[in-house]
This record gives sequence, C-alpha cells and structure tokens, in this order.
Amino acid sequence: MDELLEPFLLTLGDKALAAKARALAQSLDPAAAVRHLARAEGERHVSTRPAPDSMVYFTALLPMAQGVAARASLDRAACTAIGTGEAGSAPATRSWRTRSSNGSPDRQPRALCPWRSTSS
Repeated sequence: MDELLEPFLLTLGDKALAAKARALAQSLDPAAAVRHLARAEGERHVSTRPAPDSMVYFTALLPMAQGVAARASLDRAACTAIGTGEAGSAPATRSWRTRSSNGSPDRQPRALCPWRSTSS
C-alpha cells in the first residue's frame, strides 16, 4: 500500500490523500470494505442529554441517507408547527441552527420554511 501511495504524497493534500488511500484499499480488498461499512452502520445511535432552560441536546449518528431523511422530516415538522401556530414564536423556530462538518455553528442563515417570509 505504501508503494501505491508514494507517488501521491507530495502532490495531494491530506483529504485527497486519505480519499486516494481509501479508494486503493477498497480496490485491493472489496470484501473488507463492505465489512467495514456494515460495521460502521451497526454503530449508529441516537442520544440525548440535558441542556439549560428545560431543553435537550439531541444527537444522532446515522448512515447518510437515513440522517438526511431524518433531518428533512424534522424540518417538515418544524415548518408545520410554524404554519399552524403550534411553535409559538416562529423567529425562535427559524433560528434553529445546524453545525458544519468541523463542529462550528453554520454562519449562513438557513431558511427553515423557504415559502415563508423571514422578516415576520
């Protein structure tokens, strides 16, 4: 494996080199790659922990497709709650924040319900 990666050590960045190593490993032992993905999927979990002001931190480690579907479902439920008035203050609901891949809060505001005005 080292010999296969050597030509790329000086030309690729860390992320690209990691992706190249992953691709090479998968091509050398596809069955091991399938086992690795199955094991990773088996480690999925959901957890909650208390937060201040009667709130809760909700965390989920899910396969990508299930995580995206769960987020979309939560967004639809929030939009429904805003639309029916069940959410109380819509601006507080719209301030729902996500975290970027590096763990820091996203800096770009995200329209939770794109068909609603965010100036209300």
